[in-house]
Amino acid sequence: KRMNVDKIIPVEKLVKGRFQDNLDFIQWFKKFFDANYDGKEYDPVAARQGQDAIPPPDPGEQIFNLPKKSHHAASSPTAGASRSSATTPKSATPTSRPSSAKKIPVASTPPAKGEKDLESQVTHLTEQVNTLKLALEGVEKERDYYFSKLREVELLCQEQGEENAPFVDRLMEVLYASDEQDRAELAEGDGQEVDQQAHEGAPHDEQEEQDEY
Repeated sequence: KRMNVDKIIPVEKLVKGRFQDNLDFIQWFKKFFDANYDGKEYDPVAARQGQDAIPPPDPGEQIFNLPKKSHHAASSPTAGASRSSATTPKSATPTSRPSSAKKIPVASTPPAKGEKDLESQVTHLTEQVNTLKLALEGVEKERDYYFSKLREVELLCQEQGEENAPFVDRLMEVLYASDEQDRAELAEGDGQEVDQQAHEGAPHDEQEEQDEY
């Protein structure tokens, strides 16, 4: 929108890698580039409007200053402990060794019911997506098949001479009918031609019946 571009980029079609979709996009992009390119080389300074470029960070300068431990604070508890141990009488009760606590095995909690439901839904949706992908591939192959057949019919119509011109013109109208309204008009025209032929043949049939009598 900033570049006043109204074209919608069909990303979903382009990622499939089909030749025709990518060719159409490349042709449009080349046309858009030619229409907006002024022939000048790219000027980065002008693009930045004169501002200096930000230099890349130097990894050598990123040194974090860690706090240093105070030797006096660390030595004071030990000094106090040594003094207190010197004044403690020898008849003090000895400290017993701590008994090794037995490790209690932690039972793994089973998954909740909601998690199982979500997993089953994800599996089901994944299967549906794979099925739809296969169906889409089949439809695309069928579409390409019938498109190639219609293309062959179009080429045969273009090769016909003046002898079958009305039939060829009628067939080309059917091939190039784009929507339901065009098809309805063609069907209505076919019905009128049939009625006209039947109307023209009726007097001839009546004359033959009179001749028989």
